[in-house]
Order: sequence, then C-alpha cells, then structure tokens
Amino acid sequence: MADVNFTPDRGDIDFRPEQGSGDSRTSTDNRDFGGSSGTGSSSSDLGGGMGDRATSAVESGKSKVAGGMNTIGDKLDNVADQLSQRGGVASRAGGVVRDASDTLETGADYVRGSSLGEIRDDLSEQIRSHPLLSMGVAIGAGFLISKILD
Repeated sequence: MADVNFTPDRGDIDFRPEQGSGDSRTSTDNRDFGGSSGTGSSSSDLGGGMGDRATSAVESGKSKVAGGMNTIGDKLDNVADQLSQRGGVASRAGGVVRDASDTLETGADYVRGSSLGEIRDDLSEQIRSHPLLSMGVAIGAGFLISKILD
C-alpha cells in the first residue's frame, strides 16, 4: 500500500507509491488533474495552498477542543460549588471535582500552546507508559461528559 505522509506543522505532503505496485507515477509526477492544460499552476502551488488550509483547520480544531475543555471545566466548577455548599462528604467530593476542573483548564492551555505533533507524541508516550490508567481516564471522561451534556 502507498505511503502518504502529511505534516501539518510545515504543510509538507509526501507520497511514495508501493514498491512493485505497477504504478509508474511518483511524487514528482506533474500530471494535470484539474481538467485544463496550460494554466500555469504547478503542483507545488496547489500543495502550498492545501498545507495552509490544513494548518488553518488544525488550528481551528485545536481552538474548538480547548474551548470545549474550558466549558466543561466551568460546568465542573459550578458542580463543585454546589457540592461544597452541602458539607460533609459532598464537600470533599466538591474538592475532587474542582481539581478535575483545574486539570481541564490546564489541559486547554496545553492544547492551545502546543503543536499537533507535540500533542500526539506526548499522548502516545503517556498511553504506552500507563495503558490501564489511560483506559480508565478515557472511560471516566466519557461518563462525565455524557452526564454534563445531558
């Protein structure tokens, strides 16, 4: 199967066909697939525009994720306030919920300030280091999000 590598940070696109696939095209093939010939636009011009759009989409997605994390953090803060007012065990639970809220807000700042490659590498490292904890966090986060969004 052919390899397609895309690096959103730099907008680089690299295509390498599978060895022996019978496909004679390579990444340097400049065929015109736009249906017109002689327009003067090269494949590098088109690739640069795609890279810019992809980078813009990644940044927009990061912003939406960070905004969602802040929204959930704010809702958790409200829940923590309500639990703290009840006293007793509920008050202690409010402290735990507030810690989760603070963690989400810190995570939102991390998402905004890090590149997609850094996030991917850090997440992969954490999952490999702590697979069961990662699964538990994912299940717990999904449960909390479903309760908050109800």
